[in-house]
Amino acid sequence: MKARIIGTDGKSNKELVWVEIKNGEVYLGTDLPGASIKNSYHASGKYHSKIYFNNVKEFTWASECFSPSGMLKGKFWIFNIGCPNNMLTFLKDYSGKKTDLLVWVDYRTLKKSFNIDIFLLEPGYKYIRKLIMGKEWINSTVYLETKSDPWLLVLITY
Repeated sequence: MKARIIGTDGKSNKELVWVEIKNGEVYLGTDLPGASIKNSYHASGKYHSKIYFNNVKEFTWASECFSPSGMLKGKFWIFNIGCPNNMLTFLKDYSGKKTDLLVWVDYRTLKKSFNIDIFLLEPGYKYIRKLIMGKEWINSTVYLETKSDPWLLVLITY
């Protein structure tokens, strides 16, 4: 399952973040001005993060802190990015590549910046209603993809 979060101003469509879930492993990334971030969460329990600045690898981190996705219980936060209003001017155009889930953020409706949070959820997560209706997400838009394993929850907070 491949998901993309796209920002639009009505004239252009820009890719903010992409996520791919394949065989219980999760890959995600974003390309920012002068920086590229790629993270992966593997079924073995390993986590990798690579950050490139001006196409030079500056940072690589590997860890075994992540619970293997096959053993995922409850929710697990995997990514956050803050997006200022002018961010669209710096991002690459959306390629139109094959995608299973598109999440659109229309910048014309925003007066200030927003955050994107991405969570993995245990399939059949029984507290999903309580999670989505929580006070901390009162000014948020929630997208839930249940056809993947683990489930993917995208939260746009204004």
